Amino acid sequence: MKQGETHNSIGGGVHGGVAVSAGRIGSVTVHHHAAGPGPARPPADPWPERVDRSPVWDRVREGSDSGPFREV
Repeated sequence: MKQGETHNSIGGGVHGGVAVSAGRIGSVTVHHHAAGPGPARPPADPWPERVDRSPVWDRVREGSDSGPFREV
């Protein structure tokens, strides 16, 4: 964004970066610290794997197609 003699600059990513807004200045010192680790990923949901390994599938009538139900 540029208005008159002021220039705004944004650098970096979503979790960290540098924002500088300046008019007429002689020099700027920016101390940039490395961003820490991002947000922790939630643990994977064990439910789909448990359902897939469930012994209930052994009770499906022979000749029946359980595939669509297992996919869901």
